[in-house]
Amino acid sequence: MFVNFVSVHQAALCLLIVGWICAVYSPVESVAFSGNFLHSFAINDQLSVYKLEQRLKVPSSFQLYLLPV
Repeated sequence: MFVNFVSVHQAALCLLIVGWICAVYSPVESVAFSGNFLHSFAINDQLSVYKLEQRLKVPSSFQLYLLPV
């Protein structure tokens, strides 16, 4: 199993590619924002996920991206 740890400093930004499972551990009070957005680094993977969700009829509230139909 491949596991990687990343330390992010205060006010820093960490972007994960599509399909990566992540967790946030914070030993002190903090705020972590997350979301899904399209970017040009892995567009083929992102479109594959979208097509898979369409084939599986995943409800829109659980889809990774809200792409126009």
